[in-house]
Amino acid sequence: MNRALPTEPEEQPPYGSAPGERTWALGRLRASGPWSQGGSHRRLRGKLAAYRLQLDAVDEVTGAERLPRLEPLLDAAETALTEGDVDRAWACFHAAVEVELLADALGGDGRVDDWAELLAAETTKLDSAWRRAAATALLESGDAHALYHVRRLLDEQYDNMWRQLRTFRRYLGALAALSLLFVVSVVAVDALGGPLLPEVGTSLFVAVALFGGLGATVSAALSAGRDSTRNPERLVDAWVGLARVAVGMAAALALFVFLHSGVVSLGPLSSALALAVAFVAGFSDRLLVRTVGTVVEPDDRADGS
Repeated sequence: MNRALPTEPEEQPPYGSAPGERTWALGRLRASGPWSQGGSHRRLRGKLAAYRLQLDAVDEVTGAERLPRLEPLLDAAETALTEGDVDRAWACFHAAVEVELLADALGGDGRVDDWAELLAAETTKLDSAWRRAAATALLESGDAHALYHVRRLLDEQYDNMWRQLRTFRRYLGALAALSLLFVVSVVAVDALGGPLLPEVGTSLFVAVALFGGLGATVSAALSAGRDSTRNPERLVDAWVGLARVAVGMAAALALFVFLHSGVVSLGPLSSALALAVAFVAGFSDRLLVRTVGTVVEPDDRADGS
């Protein structure tokens, strides 16, 4: 537990030099393009700048000279952020904070107890039993090095959480893009390759898709922030709301085809009825699920399943 901690960061290989990594040029492009100003980049750049100023002010008051010792880690974080490697940038920043905590806790004057109290409150946010058990055992030891490892457990969880959120965002983006591609393809085939449904014009196909997107937009606006209390949950709600617009368009077109085929009968088919059903299809997925169920369930019963 009392292992010596390096004050210098480990040397990082050139960005993109390892097999399978993105090239350095691509990293620079991501960091310099308009998409580089994402929430994670802006947040970390702000934290790095504020943390340097904070350390400088504390050093001036206490004479501790911590900023020069942590400068290599902060420089490594800045470099990683410039190259577009946000995961490595956050890891370097967290390492600097962890080393500062250790140095402060080793300073004595009751600082171990103060840090232990703060970390004990934060460990309630740990989402896995083994992390909570490990953090509790470390805090009970009352050792400065134990506090360092508790801080590392917390930072590792936060890094994992944001990494999972980025993966989820890419997944939602892919689903939304595919849904939008299907909608555009259906409309393009109908307009350029001849009518898919002879009785239906291309303009009605477009209107149905738009009303599906409108229904999804209204649903997302009504549910925005309703049950979300933490930033990750709010981000997920926002991403899901945006993706639902494209998915709502696709769902509206699918339900319109069911309606036109007679699988769903809501009365004489008209443009007004088609648009109303399209709005409901985008607003809620229940209508589409029930409609598909009416087709699938009879087949299941016929198969004896």
